[in-house]
Amino acid sequence: MKLKNPFRRICGGVALLSFVFMFPHHAMAQQHGPSWLDPQRPLEAAQAYQDHLQTNHGTTVSGLINAQSQMFMKSPEHEGKGRSSTYYWLQINQCLWTGACVSAEVEGGWGSGLDRLMETYSILNGNAGEPSPLYIPKVYLTQSLLNERLVLYAGKLDLSSWFDLNDVANSSDIQFLSSALVYNLAIPFPENGLGMMAEFNLSEQLYVQAGMSDAGAVSTHTGFDTAFEGDAKAFSLAELGWCPAIRDQPGHYRFILWHDQRELPRFDDDGDEAGHAGFALSFDQGLNDVLTLFCRYGYEDPDVYTIEHFWSCGAQLAKILSARPNDMAGLAMAQSILSPDYRGSSEPRPEPSETLYEAYYSIAINDYVTLTPVVQCIHHPLGEADADEVVTGGARLVLAF
Repeated sequence: MKLKNPFRRICGGVALLSFVFMFPHHAMAQQHGPSWLDPQRPLEAAQAYQDHLQTNHGTTVSGLINAQSQMFMKSPEHEGKGRSSTYYWLQINQCLWTGACVSAEVEGGWGSGLDRLMETYSILNGNAGEPSPLYIPKVYLTQSLLNERLVLYAGKLDLSSWFDLNDVANSSDIQFLSSALVYNLAIPFPENGLGMMAEFNLSEQLYVQAGMSDAGAVSTHTGFDTAFEGDAKAFSLAELGWCPAIRDQPGHYRFILWHDQRELPRFDDDGDEAGHAGFALSFDQGLNDVLTLFCRYGYEDPDVYTIEHFWSCGAQLAKILSARPNDMAGLAMAQSILSPDYRGSSEPRPEPSETLYEAYYSIAINDYVTLTPVVQCIHHPLGEADADEVVTGGARLVLAF
């Protein structure tokens, strides 16, 4: 039977899981049976086995399961409609010789989220829309040299896992849900593909890194089918990072340059243009033990890219309630400013920008499970001039080990 409201279904499941994990485990075991009925016991056993593998075999295993559900709370076309999605991720690291390890990840999922109903540049749910129920997004070798001052990586990589990072706007699993508040939308990162990178720590506060990968890669492929084609193009970028401690609070200031070799069509129909460059910034700074601020900015070629300027900013609050020291909250906005060339070539002519607002409260149910209610508001999705503002509400449930 097809349910009319998947949001209600997932919220019911979230409520049930929340009750199970928040109920005092020792009391439940005493009242209803032996300790092996404790719902946290299998997770603790898994953690103990992880520690055994790492200590005795140099093997590190980690993973998560992430379920999300959202619905349109205000929308001229989709109000009351909802979508759910789920994905999983597993990573295995194996130490080899001194300073070397090999890493592999397995990932997959189901469901496309609200973005299937309404397209945006911001992407409302960065966790939804997995390309396959099962694929291998990364396999790479890491080698540390010079007392770990120099680190080399080679294999099937996702460059966004190392570049344009941010302490409080970096993960749609535990922080903001929208891709516009996890990535810089003015950096055209390619899909996961064959590549290499190097990181060199100049001092405790200063580092530089550079990397390149196949610009035409497809995440669900091995990478060999596109990287070694005759007309294969590369995407490369470099980052300088400064990591000061201001008033004993950590800060990170990243300056990024990138170059894309691909030939892309110009918006003025004057043929294709090859070789495009841009720059970006990603800053985060703790002000105290509770408040951390962040911002991003990016620029890309308006002749061929839809977004010319992108910026985002916001804050994360930790330890808000003394009784719940592991909870977090976040509030942020992001704006994609459209290329004038793109706007001039489009009919009807779009608005200059798309703007997203998002707020979340992350509830640490226990050491393994996190429940996060999320609210979003978006103005002029895809720059549509006549579009009313859209408001979404939802929840994300993550089991991590």
